[in-house]
Amino acid sequence: QADVLYQRCRLDTLGFDDLTPIVGPAGTPLGYVDAARAALTLIEGRVVVPGPQPLVLQGGDGRQAHAVVADPAGAPQITPLYTVTFAGAAPSEGAAAPAMPEGARLVRRFGAERRIDVYRLNAAIQQTLAGIRATRAGRPGFVTNMEPPRMAQYTSDGCLVALVGADPDQAAGIAHTLQHALEQVLRAVVPSGILEGERHVLELPALRVDEQQVPAILLTDGVDGGLGLGALLSNSIEDMLTAAQQVLLACPCREGCAACLGNPSCSVAHWAADCRALLAKQATLQFLGAALSTPAPAGLGPTRYTPLSSEPLLAQLRDRVLHEALYPLLGAPPDDYIPPPARFMDHDELAQHDLAGLYLQNDPWRDVVVRPALEEDLVATLAHLYTHDWQFRLADDGQPHMEPTHCDPSQVPLDGRLLREGVAQWVERYALDALGYALPPGRPTFRIFNDHHEGYRIVDTLVRQQGVNGLLHFLHAPFSAENLARLASTAGVDGALSLLRRQAAAGTLVLPPDDIVSVSAAEQATTQPTSATEP
Repeated sequence: QADVLYQRCRLDTLGFDDLTPIVGPAGTPLGYVDAARAALTLIEGRVVVPGPQPLVLQGGDGRQAHAVVADPAGAPQITPLYTVTFAGAAPSEGAAAPAMPEGARLVRRFGAERRIDVYRLNAAIQQTLAGIRATRAGRPGFVTNMEPPRMAQYTSDGCLVALVGADPDQAAGIAHTLQHALEQVLRAVVPSGILEGERHVLELPALRVDEQQVPAILLTDGVDGGLGLGALLSNSIEDMLTAAQQVLLACPCREGCAACLGNPSCSVAHWAADCRALLAKQATLQFLGAALSTPAPAGLGPTRYTPLSSEPLLAQLRDRVLHEALYPLLGAPPDDYIPPPARFMDHDELAQHDLAGLYLQNDPWRDVVVRPALEEDLVATLAHLYTHDWQFRLADDGQPHMEPTHCDPSQVPLDGRLLREGVAQWVERYALDALGYALPPGRPTFRIFNDHHEGYRIVDTLVRQQGVNGLLHFLHAPFSAENLARLASTAGVDGALSLLRRQAAAGTLVLPPDDIVSVSAAEQATTQPTSATEP
């Protein structure tokens, strides 16, 4: 009778009296949370989903919590950060890791030297709320410690995955990466009656198994006594681990991205705006391959973790960037268009230039030269440089796609490079997404001109308002200072542009090297462009 969420409860361990009600402003019942974990769950400002609609918590008096129905567009995301151990077994600094609880039953074992042990257990868990991460729309998160930390103890009916034999220097990263991958898999397989607010993938950083200290992952519903999720997951753990491995293999990124390992609600206690630094995707693929006897494909290393230096492979990658990203986004070129050739920098160019790549030009000759790099970096660099080629190329009316006044240093900040580089940065991010390298939200990172994001933010704002066609029309029309000021204000960079103008006037503005180089300048560094012409 309490809530559909608890239909799978074992009524001998969890009844109506063990639930804390959530009520609306007029006392209207909105849902329930498990009383044993209420101290960890009921954080003011947090969005919870105990029923069919999300709620924003607004406090409580110990007997009930108060909330209002969330506005999905405006509710902040507040994520609890936990540390977890078995009750009564939390070791002090440097002490031995806690042993497996009595009654834990080994149900599956995968692998030998590097292996995964899977246990079913019904044990007392001590969970500590150490801090919270708050994320605002379009801004990186920030972490606040809980002083004093809140703690709760409850009986977990769960499935525990212990990672035995991993490299000690990489074990924590493997556990964290696998935790994220299993979260992705669980979203697809957990029955709809068990809502996301009561599905937990918790990381135990230290556990003693066969006299080894190993990390482990606890899959549980988080309800005192359990909803039966542990039994369900134990029976399908091999399929889940295989699916987690496929999630990591299918995504071409090398470190973990929003597509394969994105988990904004990661609850492992760590004091950073996000947990990407804790991920170890390559080590996790190697560990899973050994444990599951399904090694990663032979090409995994060269394509993801080894810098690309083959000219034929670079040509193939260039064609993919053009046909899968630039042409669909900016429009197909005329039939007689010959794109500039792409090549790697020679020895003298590598010594002369620090940039990831250069666009060399001296009408009608054009060249794109890049440093040997990982495939992901080359996708971004090629997209950036070929966007410059598009900017200078003529449209159907015989005028450049990007009207030259948009690069006029007397009118446009950053020595005329604000919009030129901003457009290239925006296409760079689009190309990464188009070729499978999904990017996390928040402050972007670029391979070229990364010190300045003002132009990118203006372009991104314009596209959000008017679409890609609006951007193309804006760039093809003569530059307007009024339009730039309006867009800069909307994008929130007007103050930054004013500062840049003052620095330029005072002679204190230092800009990165230009990635567009005339042939005459390149020849000073003994660069010899190859033959590509603009028909």
